[in-house]
Amino acid sequence: MDTEELLETLQAADLSYYQANAYVTLLELGTASATEVAQASDVPDARIYDVL
Repeated sequence: MDTEELLETLQAADLSYYQANAYVTLLELGTASATEVAQASDVPDARIYDVL
């Protein structure tokens, strides 16, 4: 399953766009801080804590 397909599947499971992106980014990065997740994903810094 590629990244785009995983994002679509997660959104179909009622995760928001930001939630799905943060989750996929965490899968790719492993352990990361909220700031690192925000920088590596499409999630704005101001929203990352709400999303996580």
